[in-house]
Amino acid sequence: MLSTLSLRIDRMEEPLLDVQNLAITLPSDADRRHAVSDLNFTLRRGETLCVIGESGSGKSLTGRAILQLLPKPHVRLSQGRILFEGTDLVQLGEAGMRKIRGNSISMIFQEPMTALNPVLSIGRQIDEVLIAHTSLSRTERGRRMREILAETNLVDPDRILRSYPHQLSGGQRQRAMIAMALILEPKLIIADEPTTALDVTTQAQILRLMKQIQERHRAGLLFITHDFGVVAEIADRVIVMERGRAVESGPAKEVLHAPSHPYTKSLMAAVPSLTPRIRDGQTALEPTTLLAVDSLSKAYLLPGGRSIKAVDNVSLRLGVGETLGIVGESGSGKSSLARLLLRLSEPDEGSIRLDDVDLLALNRSQLRDKRHLFQVVFQDPYGSLNPRWNVGRIIGEGLRLRKEPERKVQEKSEAIIELVGLDRRALSRFPHEFSGGQRQRIAIARALIMDPKLLIADEAVSALDVSIQAQILKLLDNIKRRLNLSMIFITHDLRVAANICDTVMVMQSGRVVEAGPVEIIFRAPQQEYTQNLFAAVPGRLETD
Repeated sequence: MLSTLSLRIDRMEEPLLDVQNLAITLPSDADRRHAVSDLNFTLRRGETLCVIGESGSGKSLTGRAILQLLPKPHVRLSQGRILFEGTDLVQLGEAGMRKIRGNSISMIFQEPMTALNPVLSIGRQIDEVLIAHTSLSRTERGRRMREILAETNLVDPDRILRSYPHQLSGGQRQRAMIAMALILEPKLIIADEPTTALDVTTQAQILRLMKQIQERHRAGLLFITHDFGVVAEIADRVIVMERGRAVESGPAKEVLHAPSHPYTKSLMAAVPSLTPRIRDGQTALEPTTLLAVDSLSKAYLLPGGRSIKAVDNVSLRLGVGETLGIVGESGSGKSSLARLLLRLSEPDEGSIRLDDVDLLALNRSQLRDKRHLFQVVFQDPYGSLNPRWNVGRIIGEGLRLRKEPERKVQEKSEAIIELVGLDRRALSRFPHEFSGGQRQRIAIARALIMDPKLLIADEAVSALDVSIQAQILKLLDNIKRRLNLSMIFITHDLRVAANICDTVMVMQSGRVVEAGPVEIIFRAPQQEYTQNLFAAVPGRLETD
């Protein structure tokens, strides 16, 4: 009887996932032979293991290797065993893996727009999972889909199910993909940066949802992230990876509070603080106003005849050399406001004056002549850079459209690429040959070559790991000082706003609920909505 009881206890303690001596080989022309080398770790039922490291450290490929989703034949698993409930997935074969994917093991990818099928509705894509792995009736599947969408905080589930990916915001697409991964309540959840593009309140809700499902079924959670706040919030154990190797691992509190490896220490030092930094050169004099926006409003017509005010009576002032941070949840109107300021959308009412020029009074030809005054850096540099053009053509295209001599275009391109920290030889290369952080530098160079007075950065660092993010923020701050540039920095990351902004504006449902100097807003927010945003920042006490 005693031996039987001991056997049961031993089986209960067996790892859900056991990765042994994992090695992933890269193509012969890569910068190193292995993406992952000699990696070993276990994950038990009900446990959360966070894998953290910079871009290129091998985090995502490790997650993909578990589900046999490596981009073969160029990247392949060359060594190791991956035991899931005692079964070696490496030896299972494609037919066996199809039964496991989405059912016993689910993966949440970082970029929903590339993971979701653009020609199928969200409902059709989620329904495919249920059809493949359950015997539920059509009515039961519909009920289950609505339940999981509601749990992921997607308002109006019926509309979401009918919608196609391009009809949803980035945050809505990410939540729909998370719902698809969690709908069968798998035993193992692999989450690859699943909350990177989400605002802090939605991020907190998603993390709570994942923890609830995990606790309900004692699921294992392998969470790949570059966000130490998320690690502090959810991790039981941590693995820190550098260039494919695990350089440090252990209980989350030990790694966060007493890191032993220099690489871990450098990553943690790069995490921006929620406490606004003291800024040099601040003066009591009011800066000259560069941008004046008054009573700006924009409504969009929805199916069924309803309308929604994306921007509702917004006014703001931005001084020369100042940085204004615009923060708020997904759907608060941040990006809609940016599109109006760039005149990519036309407002229903209000005024926009830039450098004392009435932008709304300009016709198309006049606006083109003033475009150089205000430039934009988008969230996804890979999506905003033409993959068929080399960097030199991408950066210099704006000057060429203004009929600048080619010699001047080349000289300015070489100067600006060095200003953003890249070698001038980068001008002959193509976007896919660069890392995410380097591509963002190229996007910044393309904007700066036009000598703008105003730079609008829309979530420009949200997809970057902490060390690259710190470099880009430092770069933008240095460039702002050197060029006396004004910036509008749209972000859902309050730590980033504290690091780079002089003033901050909080938006909710298209309206400004609070605005003022960043030190005052961060020290003592007055509005309940702003207070809730700060309360939702993951790991704020542990990482500040």
